[in-house]
Amino acid sequence: MNKYDILKELGFENYSQYLNSSLWKKIRSEFLIKKEYKCRICEKRADTIHHRQYTLENMSGKNDEYLVSLCKSCHYKIEFTKKKKNTLYNANRLLDRRIRKRHNRKNKDKIKEERINSCISTYKNRANWFGPPTEEQIKILEKFNLTASSKRDAKNKIDDLKANNWKKIEPKVLVVSKTTEETRRQEQANIWEEYWRLHPDE
Repeated sequence: MNKYDILKELGFENYSQYLNSSLWKKIRSEFLIKKEYKCRICEKRADTIHHRQYTLENMSGKNDEYLVSLCKSCHYKIEFTKKKKNTLYNANRLLDRRIRKRHNRKNKDKIKEERINSCISTYKNRANWFGPPTEEQIKILEKFNLTASSKRDAKNKIDDLKANNWKKIEPKVLVVSKTTEETRRQEQANIWEEYWRLHPDE
């Protein structure tokens, strides 16, 4: 049975009368709710339905096997080419092509995201490959208010200090908001005193 024979069997003179009927409005509303008003191609809000095939079952509302929820823009793009109405076969081909293209793009984005997350995870775990800093390294770094997440990180920071002959790196003081100016100066003096005690030859 073709579309027009089915319309006559349902009691409609033409397709426009069918689209304006309470039967189609009910089918359309229930199907869009089922599909969460999501366009099958672009996933934006869907407000139209495309028939892949016209059967007595889907036009009477018994099943929705050949129905596809689409937004107006995507529906127009598959139904018309250069303002000319496409055949049902060509419209379905365009629909399948656009769905496949969207699916491939989403897969590429997913693979890219997984690779980025893998790199981030690897970077975060790099500190664990070398183990935590030794007590000696921590003691040296604490004198200059520095921290390190791994032995390698600590070694690099200590090498930087040595490369600058220890003199160019001014020890930093951890300032508490309620600390007075006099206390800050005393803390600074204590750090320098400890520094010169550890490096008497400089």
